[in-house]
Amino acid sequence: MKKIYDVSLMMALLLALIIGLSSALAFTDKTLAAQSVSGIVASQSTTAPVEQQVMDYTAWLPLVRGDDIGSSEPLTTYIVLEGNAITYYGSGATINGSVITITAAGTYDVIGTLDDGQIVIDSEDEETVELVLHGVNITNTTSAPIFVSSADKAKITLADGTENTLTDGTAYVFPDSEEDEPDATLFSKDDLVIDGSGALTVNANYNNGIASKDDLKIKDGIITVNAVNDAIRGKDSIEIKEGTITVNAGNDGLKSNNDEDADKGYISIEDGTLNITAFADGIQAETYITVTGGTFNITAGGGSTQATADSAKGLKANLGITIYNGDFTLDTADDAIQSDGSMIIEGGTLTITAFADGIQAATYLTVTHGTFDITTGGGSTQVTTDTAKGLKADAGIVIYNGSFDLDTADDTIHSGGSVLIEGGDLTFTSAADGVQADTYLTVTGGTFDITPGGGSAYITTDTAKGLKADVHLAIVTGTFTINSADDAVHSNASLTIDDGNLTLASSDDAIHGETALVINGGEINITTCYEGIESTDITINDGTIHMVASDDGINIAGDVEDPMNYHLQLNGGYIVVDADGDGIDVNGAITMDGGTILVHGPTNNGNGALDYQTTFALNGGVLVAAGSSGMAQAPSNSSTQYSVLVKFSATKAANTLFHIEQNDRTDILTFEPNKTYQAVVFSLPALSNGTSYKVYTGGNSTDTETDGLYAGGTYTPGTNETSFTISNIVTTVNQGGGPPGP
Repeated sequence: MKKIYDVSLMMALLLALIIGLSSALAFTDKTLAAQSVSGIVASQSTTAPVEQQVMDYTAWLPLVRGDDIGSSEPLTTYIVLEGNAITYYGSGATINGSVITITAAGTYDVIGTLDDGQIVIDSEDEETVELVLHGVNITNTTSAPIFVSSADKAKITLADGTENTLTDGTAYVFPDSEEDEPDATLFSKDDLVIDGSGALTVNANYNNGIASKDDLKIKDGIITVNAVNDAIRGKDSIEIKEGTITVNAGNDGLKSNNDEDADKGYISIEDGTLNITAFADGIQAETYITVTGGTFNITAGGGSTQATADSAKGLKANLGITIYNGDFTLDTADDAIQSDGSMIIEGGTLTITAFADGIQAATYLTVTHGTFDITTGGGSTQVTTDTAKGLKADAGIVIYNGSFDLDTADDTIHSGGSVLIEGGDLTFTSAADGVQADTYLTVTGGTFDITPGGGSAYITTDTAKGLKADVHLAIVTGTFTINSADDAVHSNASLTIDDGNLTLASSDDAIHGETALVINGGEINITTCYEGIESTDITINDGTIHMVASDDGINIAGDVEDPMNYHLQLNGGYIVVDADGDGIDVNGAITMDGGTILVHGPTNNGNGALDYQTTFALNGGVLVAAGSSGMAQAPSNSSTQYSVLVKFSATKAANTLFHIEQNDRTDILTFEPNKTYQAVVFSLPALSNGTSYKVYTGGNSTDTETDGLYAGGTYTPGTNETSFTISNIVTTVNQGGGPPGP
């Protein structure tokens, strides 16, 4: 039946509505509520669709939407929640007690408070059912406050400037024992979209907060979810365009769990701010996680100070994770970012504190850019039996660029396969290895500052190497500062250095290749070590190498007893050795065809500047080695370049010049050992057969010394110790007793 109202009543009603809506849109005026129920629209007792009322309420719609009062946009339906009553205007819905069921597509503007009731969407229409929330507070003690039972498309819009709240009880009542849905405070069996710039708070006391059994899209909004189980769940997918999302979850923060379709079960985040506190994983996807931007603050499992046997990761996906950009602050009781498949990080800023691994991929991890600040396992001062690596992948790791500051209780970078680093700025402090590859480690660029095991001042029985590979380690170029409690650069098989700038300090070997070691160039400065360069087979083709060793400088050794397996090949380069043990110790043969080698030390007669087991064929280059005389050796007679070994009757003080000149005062060699010495072996291309030479010690030179060697200038003689004439490929001079050598 049509109802006719006089103008005065209509004006009074419109004025009352405007006053109520402008006060946070809360219909608290009981008189107005009574009028709206009894004289304007269908009341809560209505159980069938209500026909369109004659009275025009188009003025209300633009008011709540912020449009001009004179808007001609038609009002489809609005719903007013008033305590235990529901009032609505329009068609396409039914009311049963405190439950309103929407059966038709369209836009439904909702306002008010519902103490214990529900909005149900159950529509077979192909168009979208949209709820626009204008300051809604719905509580349901036995089910979901909003339940999308059926809809081709369902959308929740949070009106600008409004605050909306959904709260459920601790136990749900289902129609029969076969039912277990809805199981979330905001629950949809179909696709669900949340949009709008308003605010929504979801208090999930029974189970999940927001859940869709299909796709869930969040386009905008200020959303807060407090849930005893998962906070936000989209079975097929979760897509976040933007918005501010804050969740506190008793289980996972965000979760997509379709494990039956590889194209589903993913989470995609384009932008927004996500503040996640979760007892389990922060963000968990059955298939893929893709992040193109946004700000993420995630605490999982109570944070990195906690230990958990359960999954408490920041981001977790079973097939793959891709991060293009974003600002991440992660504090986790487990891995911070973990993929059971591959992972690609192309940018972003990641600040990670994790009890376990920082970033972990079961197959390949690729980093093209980004800024990484990662602390794992409490940092490098801690000792852990668990895995607490900075970056970890089972198959391979590739780093093209990026800025890395990693402090780990385990390896900083660890691959069960290969590691390739092409650039970046990498600072690593670790309790174990800096960079470790189970197969190949290749570095083609980058700047490295690595301190494993507390640095070279510490001695460790555990592995605490700077760079380590099990099969082959290749340094093409790069800048390295490594201070390690174990080997600085180590391969369990072969090792190659082509170029680069390496500053190394180690309490063990500075550079170690178990089976073969080749140096083709580079600037290598070993400031402290036990042994400088060690392998069973070393070839030095070029490069500038300085080393200070508490034992041997260059050591050719291994587990094989046969000396035929050990060889040092010197083809070029500039090598300076300061050793307390043997300067060059080869348990086999030496071949020198070029380059310059300067040896300072040892002072102990139990060691020698040169110590080889079989032969030393010297065919070219410059060799000057000063040290003790007890085990002094000269090159072998199989050499093609002349060499001389001079032994003194008494030890000479450190920094006492050693000078060789021809009888015509032509300078041949001036050398200043930085340790006490009693023997000097030298070989230069300028030495010739049949020429006589004088040996001086002391005096001074006008030239500038480099690594103890003077080139040019004028020598002022000191003490003329002895003289000799070269008549064989090797000459031994014993000052003060004994005949000269052959």
